[in-house]
Amino acid sequence: MITEEYTTYTLNNFVIYEINSNELVLMHNYGIVKIKEARLIEEIKKWDNNNIKSVHEKELMDVFQEDYSNAIAFLESNYIFITKEEVNFSIEKCIFLSNNDEILKVSREYLFENQNMKNSIVNLNEESNSTLLSEKYSNTLYVVFMNPYSKEIASKITSLVRRSENSILLMSYTYNNNFYIDSLYSPQAFNPCHFCHIGHIESQLRVDSTGNISYQQIIDSIYKDEPKFKVHTPLNKNNILNILSLLSNKISKYFTLKNGRIIHNEELHECSVFDLQTNNYYTDYSLHWELCDCYEK
Repeated sequence: MITEEYTTYTLNNFVIYEINSNELVLMHNYGIVKIKEARLIEEIKKWDNNNIKSVHEKELMDVFQEDYSNAIAFLESNYIFITKEEVNFSIEKCIFLSNNDEILKVSREYLFENQNMKNSIVNLNEESNSTLLSEKYSNTLYVVFMNPYSKEIASKITSLVRRSENSILLMSYTYNNNFYIDSLYSPQAFNPCHFCHIGHIESQLRVDSTGNISYQQIIDSIYKDEPKFKVHTPLNKNNILNILSLLSNKISKYFTLKNGRIIHNEELHECSVFDLQTNNYYTDYSLHWELCDCYEK
């Protein structure tokens, strides 16, 4: 028995405005189009009311009958149906890991919309997910957000990425009332790892020009008594929105952004810090830390 294969079409995000019962205006990121065909108007209104993200070809055949090919051509040429872009670096899957409940609640909606790769979300606070850190996956992008910051968790995740073939780590975390995003880490490229970044950060924070005890000196003294101590930063809603926006932009820039965006080599070493109190944003380029051996082949 031969089964027919049908295509599933991805809907672009759009907003509609009804001029009257026979005419509708549809607006999206590529422009604006006026629609007068009654069947198409009804379908678009249904997609909009039910928040539909994809449409099956068989459904279009049932609605438009002999006109379905023309309907599909119209929807594609006017960017109502869009093609999901291929993912860079041969990445096939994205795993988002976090120990922050506030970020976990909204991460899927903000981080993975219209991205053409499998994705999953891991709550690092759940005991059942602890085994994941002992497994390995190939061609995977690991995106991490930690608040509280934990060196123990960071070490386990870095080890996981090193065991995973052709995989990349995008590490982010809060520390000293700042939000940090490390440069992309690929073990095969021997570029600076997370512990190079945090090593430089801690070294800078140990110095206090006023002669008072510094933030990092306090953290160091706590670590001596409690090696598993986690550094927590309280977040408000504005902080959460900014963090998700910066992470989403980073993922899009390097992995899913289309329209021929060229990424220069030095940009792959770009790291950033966002001040959670002032909303000031700074970028720099990562360097190996002299006390880390990740550059050794």
